[in-house]
Amino acid sequence: MKKSPRTWLPVLVLSLGQSLSLAETGVVTDQAPDNTGGKIGGGAVGFLLGGLGGPLGSLAGGLAGIFIGGAAQEAAGLSGVRYRVEDGEGGGKWLRSPRHRFATGDRASIEGATLAPVVRPAP
Repeated sequence: MKKSPRTWLPVLVLSLGQSLSLAETGVVTDQAPDNTGGKIGGGAVGFLLGGLGGPLGSLAGGLAGIFIGGAAQEAAGLSGVRYRVEDGEGGGKWLRSPRHRFATGDRASIEGATLAPVVRPAP
């Protein structure tokens, strides 16, 4: 039985795409506290509680919750760390790394919206 290209072509493309590493590397140049988790939680709670006052209450409660949640996370000492990573082309972006810690000058692999240590193959 002969399979048509319509059957195996998507599988081939997807498997090749998974095997290619499209991660870029960069150098960590700066660190800053990150309170994204607190802002998200505070905004969600504020939105729900503000909903008792109607649609405008939801908006006002959500915005107030963002500021209160971020401040509460920082005051509790639970801030995460975000890193500024410069790529080889002179551009840079702020990224988080929930599982790894980096120092200024470390090389890091940019994988989506997170950072990972650069893994060098064994000699």
